[in-house]
Amino acid sequence: MKLTKATLAKLPAPDPSGEQRLYWDDELKGFGVLVSGVTATKSLVVQRGVNGRKRRVVLTTLAELDAAGVDEKGRPRKTVDDVRAEAAELLVAMRKGEDPRAKRRGEKTLREWREEYLAARPALSARTRRTYEDALAAFARWDDRPLSDLSPDDVERGYRAAKEAVARRVAKRRKPRSDLFVSGPGEAAANTALRVLRSVWKFAEGRDPGRVPPWPAERLRGGWYEVGARERHVRADDLGKFYAAVNARNGEGDYVVGRLMRDYVLLLLYTGMRREEAASLRWSDVDLAAEMIRVSAFRTKAKKRFDLPMSAPVRELLAARRALGVEGEFVFSGRGETGYLRDPRRALATVSKTVGFAVNAHSLRHTFETVAAGVPMPGPALPALIHHALPKGVTAGYLHLTAEDLRKPARDVGERLRQLCGNGRRRSKKR
Repeated sequence: MKLTKATLAKLPAPDPSGEQRLYWDDELKGFGVLVSGVTATKSLVVQRGVNGRKRRVVLTTLAELDAAGVDEKGRPRKTVDDVRAEAAELLVAMRKGEDPRAKRRGEKTLREWREEYLAARPALSARTRRTYEDALAAFARWDDRPLSDLSPDDVERGYRAAKEAVARRVAKRRKPRSDLFVSGPGEAAANTALRVLRSVWKFAEGRDPGRVPPWPAERLRGGWYEVGARERHVRADDLGKFYAAVNARNGEGDYVVGRLMRDYVLLLLYTGMRREEAASLRWSDVDLAAEMIRVSAFRTKAKKRFDLPMSAPVRELLAARRALGVEGEFVFSGRGETGYLRDPRRALATVSKTVGFAVNAHSLRHTFETVAAGVPMPGPALPALIHHALPKGVTAGYLHLTAEDLRKPARDVGERLRQLCGNGRRRSKKR
């Protein structure tokens, strides 16, 4: 029947059978009236499945509609049509997976926990925050559902979907995959997505243990995609070829990758700095007179000040860049909202095509580390040069390397890289 005030009034209550009885509305599927079998109560309800479970919600009763009365013009303050409109909105939300029962219990949704988790970590860099948000996008279909509604099947389904989404994007590019990757397309991204979701889940469980269930994907333990280590460095025998490609010029005498990118890529190679730390390098961080690079703790991954002595090629590169007279606070100025260079991938793709093997910004950090490992130096000097934490141990807390302690190791690594790149200076035979 079409539910109206008149049809509702005609329904017998309590129902003669002595049991509850549902009558459905002809206009809106899922909207109905529940008549009690023992009292005169007639309740307007919505009912549909939510995430595989039947949910019925009482919107109001006929007695409450009558109690609302009429306005100054004699019209009902609330009608069955008004309730039908509320029902339509609620049914749409339920179709999207929102559980009204969980909402009434005050449970937070996945979206709310995600936002709270990120808000509790103000020290996260913008890049890390974007990584977390991109990872959780794999589970966005459940953003409006409470965690108690996510089953192990749901989590595993999202995990597999994250992998397939990346695989489809890779397939559309119709380009050969970089030989830097040793896993299937999307497998590393899926692992990251699941890892971030687990962190959010554990965060929520710790703050609302009564209502947030334990992490539901323990069954995936041992079943994650296997992502092996990547061949990330430029081999010593290839450094000459790589250096020549970075310095290649066109017919007009300009660098093929551009002067900005050429200098940036070489700085990555000669210092082993992280991509973002090098890109955001300010002239105030560069002391050419003292031959030092000093990066504030606020802009390093380790959140510790980084003082790096310049090797000869680094000083020459930065001095030449300073002599260009380019305005701005950044060594590598850019046009984006940050004000500095953002993405070297296009330039490195050009270089990779020339040399015949894949190179990215992080592989240059590995290259520096690999070359440095072959240069004689005190044990703690190498992790200090690339701003890694010192190895843990009984004596680690007593080691305090200064920038001066690193000056000779930095100089020796710079000279070794120069030789391997084929741009080393001939040393005089005089002693």
